[in-house]
Amino acid sequence: MRLGTIILSLLILAGCNSFTQRKGDTLHIAFAGPMSGEGAAAGKFMSQAIQLYLDEINKKGGIKGKTIILDIYDDQNDCQDQANQVSKAKQVANQIVEKNKALAVIGHWYSTCSITGGEIYKKYKIPAFTPGSEDIKVTQNNEWYFRNIYNIRAPGQFLANYVKKVFNQDTVTIIHETADYGSYLAKVFEETSRKLG
Repeated sequence: MRLGTIILSLLILAGCNSFTQRKGDTLHIAFAGPMSGEGAAAGKFMSQAIQLYLDEINKKGGIKGKTIILDIYDDQNDCQDQANQVSKAKQVANQIVEKNKALAVIGHWYSTCSITGGEIYKKYKIPAFTPGSEDIKVTQNNEWYFRNIYNIRAPGQFLANYVKKVFNQDTVTIIHETADYGSYLAKVFEETSRKLG
């Protein structure tokens, strides 16, 4: 079960000893994702799935008798700092750190948001696990960020091979978004296409 793997991995990464040393009867995991705006359906789906899994753990006595609480943060898939305004992803990551409750973070959804939040989680040594960010830069040079899905390199290579070998095309035009996901996918696609001639 993918969700179970994420949660179990986070609990192990956070360190079982820290669970027993925490005061109180609860343990907190943060979820950071789009709960409103574009992408809200994905955020709600993920947070509900996580909560269902945690409910099952809590019904069985939690972890060493401690109930696991899911704290939900809405980053609205807003990842880019604008003039005089910090992105929601950065605000959310800072809120998680400031509240100092979360043993670990599940999120973000967009790669750019994960990269932005990841800088903060790395600085404060909070393990984070993305359920959807595929850009290689999310986990590259960040020993505190993890994923259990492929990175975008494989689909970029696959698409280039498909265009060449199935569509028998020798020339292509690449149109892509400028966010980290789209620009990296385009880069891998172009590199592979050139190797294929």
